[in-house]
Amino acid sequence: MGLKNTIQLFIIILFIGTNAFADYDLRVDLSNQSRIYSEEITKLEETIKFNETQIYILENSLKNISDNIRILNALINYLDSGKTADIREQFHYINILEKTEKLKSLLREIVISLYKYGRLSDFEYIFQSDNLNEKAIKIKYLKQISDVNLLTAGEMKSSDLLISEREKYISLASSQRSIYLQQKKTEYSLLNREKIGIAKKIDIIRSDNEGFGRQIQNRKDNISKIDDLLNSISNNYIYKTHTTPDYTNESIRELKGRLILPVNSIFIISDFGKYTNTDTKVVTYNNGLDFSIAKGSDVRCTASGIAEDAEYYPFYGNTVIINHGNNIRTVYSVITNLKIKKGDRIKAGDVIGSTHENSNGQCFHFEIWDGNNPQNPYEWLKF
Repeated sequence: MGLKNTIQLFIIILFIGTNAFADYDLRVDLSNQSRIYSEEITKLEETIKFNETQIYILENSLKNISDNIRILNALINYLDSGKTADIREQFHYINILEKTEKLKSLLREIVISLYKYGRLSDFEYIFQSDNLNEKAIKIKYLKQISDVNLLTAGEMKSSDLLISEREKYISLASSQRSIYLQQKKTEYSLLNREKIGIAKKIDIIRSDNEGFGRQIQNRKDNISKIDDLLNSISNNYIYKTHTTPDYTNESIRELKGRLILPVNSIFIISDFGKYTNTDTKVVTYNNGLDFSIAKGSDVRCTASGIAEDAEYYPFYGNTVIINHGNNIRTVYSVITNLKIKKGDRIKAGDVIGSTHENSNGQCFHFEIWDGNNPQNPYEWLKF
């Protein structure tokens, strides 16, 4: 099924011929479907890009929280032990301070050099080397400088905060120290919960992006099918569809063969009755007709009646069921933007919603029932 199934289309066209001044143009409708898919792809790509930015922000937040958790854990372990900072930790901190001072000195020299001579980019610095061996040494050097600077900044932050918190703890009265320790344990617990929450958000956004990627590929496949179909059509197939009723109060049974089309399309992609998939050999039964039509097109009530139902049905999507009396009901599925609700009285030709899409692409599904028996729509609709 889907857009590949064009045989039914050409069978219909053999019967109806073409009209120069008609209101249904197959090429126009297929082109509209392709345009809609392209617009949706653009929106999906923008959503993926936005989500990637959100992931980047959340990952940075996650890193900061992880750093704070590590610092708090070290602080809590220290406070639980009841010991003061040993001499090795003090020397380690002094060593970091010395590294930082050296880094500041190096940065001052770079600023002076920039002011006096301008600055070559790292790539210029590397590729001005005389040989490959010298280039490799410079690349390795630049990487080491970058890694050391990052490590120094991280160590500095951790050690500075740890020592600051320890000094605060030592300055507290004995009666306040246990309260302070409990506060830090609570902070630690809350940060861990926050970390788990952010990690879950990242996983959800990544999963969403994977889904959006599949949707993009699906739409690209549909565009390709539409292009193939357009290329296979040698003539302009145009048809005057019957979407304005020429009847008012007649009994629904008297209107058999005269009902207006529910949508402005005669491109049938799935016919009424039994269908056997040529690839899987699976037999399915279609209780109505599936029309190919650009998403957002009007869906019209074929005859006057009362909305018996208007809600979502599995496999059908949003569905409207209209009771026309005399045990006859019509079913309108794969629609959106419902304009009616259950219990509304509807006239023939009234717009009840807009077409949407499902696994067959942009389409609309229509059924007619006489009691519990599905009817062939070809016998009721005026093509």
